[in-house]
Amino acid sequence: MNSQPSFRSVRLSQDDVVMGTLTVRENMMFSANLRLPMSYSRAERSDKVDDTIEELGLTACANTKVRTVYFLVESLHSSR
Repeated sequence: MNSQPSFRSVRLSQDDVVMGTLTVRENMMFSANLRLPMSYSRAERSDKVDDTIEELGLTACANTKVRTVYFLVESLHSSR
């Protein structure tokens, strides 16, 4: 039996992961609300999000809207 771990790679489109109308922090909080157990308080979820933002080096842009390509294309069409 092979004791080496097997890895599998999956590629996801960014549009499937985040909403372009929300900030980095809001997207992460949305995800935390869906994924973390209900036993986590709002403060605990917020702390987890803050820790993750810091760990990923996103502190400087945490309150910046993500603006996905889909969002930008829709904005261009609506401005015509």
